[in-house]
Amino acid sequence: MAQIVRALAILLLFAAPSSAPAHPVPAGIVPQLPRGFTVLASARAPNVDGHDFYFIALASNEEKTLEIGVDPAPARPLLIYEHHRDGRFSPVGRNDEVVMKIDQGGQCDPFDPGHIATKGPFFTVENEVACGSHWTNYVTFRFDPAAKGYVFDNRRTESWLMNPSDDPHADALVSDGQHVTRSTKLHAVPFARWKRPIE
Repeated sequence: MAQIVRALAILLLFAAPSSAPAHPVPAGIVPQLPRGFTVLASARAPNVDGHDFYFIALASNEEKTLEIGVDPAPARPLLIYEHHRDGRFSPVGRNDEVVMKIDQGGQCDPFDPGHIATKGPFFTVENEVACGSHWTNYVTFRFDPAAKGYVFDNRRTESWLMNPSDDPHADALVSDGQHVTRSTKLHAVPFARWKRPIE
């Protein structure tokens, strides 16, 4: 019984409605955003090798009328803007594959609630599902001064299964394995050119 209660608690936690963007989108960026999109999540990475970056994940307004499994899901662009010392914001990168689409979760939206985590020269887009299936799919990029922009660093995936243990104190879920793909110094993939592997 304890396992079932724990599992339900986890499901309810991840089924909660999306919260507001973690970092407000600056007024100087708003007019530059493409029309017909809503901000899903945003984050800031200040003082990255002397640069100040903003990351903004968008969702097409078409998602509101999408019939999952029937209509093709629109891409969710992830945009990078740089804040210059003179106050200007300029776009420096876009990728339509890092943030997973609304129908790529199997049973629920893998970016609800969405998260973009930043730390030093790194930022990570956290896709995850916890409704029926339980898995995470995190993609991390790092700022490369030589490339003068962000490049792919690593991708971490992990899934969980219901714990078959009869121990009432056992965890409700157990890991089914973790897989990490890392970049190589000889083959740095720029942020804009990274593509999600076919699985």
